[in-house]
Amino acid sequence: MGLHVRLDRVFADNLLRQGPQVQRKNNFIINTGNNMTAPEREIKIGQNQEKYGLLKGEIEAINLDKFKQRMNDKNVVLTIKQIFHPKSNFSVIEKIHHLKNLSRAALKKARKIALLKHRLSSRSNQCLVIRRVGPAAPLNPEGPAAKDKAMRESKEGSEEQEAIYELVGVEPCGGHRN
Repeated sequence: MGLHVRLDRVFADNLLRQGPQVQRKNNFIINTGNNMTAPEREIKIGQNQEKYGLLKGEIEAINLDKFKQRMNDKNVVLTIKQIFHPKSNFSVIEKIHHLKNLSRAALKKARKIALLKHRLSSRSNQCLVIRRVGPAAPLNPEGPAAKDKAMRESKEGSEEQEAIYELVGVEPCGGHRN
C-alpha cells in the first residue's frame, strides 16, 4: 500500500540538495518542473524504495493507534453545510466523525421532541379523581340525584360548613373537557 520510506533519510538527503533548480517551501523541496509520466513515476518509486525503503518486517511491526476523538470535539455538532463546505479542511475520517455526531444529535433531538409531545398530550388527557369526605358529604345517597340534592341543601342551609375532599387518583379522561 504505497511507498513506505524512512523519512529521516529522505529529509537528510533533501537538505544536502542545493542549486538554482531546487526550490523549497517550508524547508521541503517542491516540484517546479513538468509532471512525470506513469513509467517515469514507477522508475522513481522503485529507486526510492531501494534507497529509502523499509523492510517488510518493519512495515508489519508498525502499529498505528485508532482515531481518537479529541475532548473538545466531543460536543461539537456541525451542520451539513459546515461539514462539506469547500473551505473546510476535514479529512474523510473527520467528515465521517462529524456526520455521526450530527446523526446522533438529530436522533436525540427527535426523541426529545417526541417525549415532550407525549408528555403534553398525556397531561391534557388526565383527570384528577377526588372523593368528598367530611361533614358536608351525604351519608347514604340513593343515587346521583340524591347526592346533588344533598349538596344543594348543604350549600343553601349552612355556608359555614366546609366539605373535605380527598384525592383518589389520576385517570385518563374520555376527552377534552371545557
